[in-house]
Amino acid sequence: MQNMKFKNNVKIFRKVKNMHHFIEIALLVIGTRYIFLPYTRYVIWEQNTTFNKISSNSNKLAIIYRKDCIRCKKTLPRLMIKHALDKKYVYIINVNNLTKRQLKRLDVNSTPVFRLKNLSYNTVDQRKIQDLWLNSK
Repeated sequence: MQNMKFKNNVKIFRKVKNMHHFIEIALLVIGTRYIFLPYTRYVIWEQNTTFNKISSNSNKLAIIYRKDCIRCKKTLPRLMIKHALDKKYVYIINVNNLTKRQLKRLDVNSTPVFRLKNLSYNTVDQRKIQDLWLNSK
């Protein structure tokens, strides 16, 4: 009788241990997905952005950056992580993919530039960037 209770307790302990292990793996997968979500959104947005889209949709936020820009490297990752779960679509384009004429039309002198409603904002101020993000459609 005593031995039977012990075996049942061992079975219960194993089930609980397996469930605990399953929960740990699930949390790890969810956490990893959240880490890669901002990067994948960034890549998709950049691949789908053209100068014509930026010009024709002035109500959407456009982010113009340079790959080797120190200010961009400080600003954009924080912005992408902060808004990883937002449903907004943002245009992102690298300066190297634009001609001098296009850069002049977008009023880009240094990067990063945030463009909304045909106005360009050359800023790294997080409050201003947040306002632009919230005002875009």
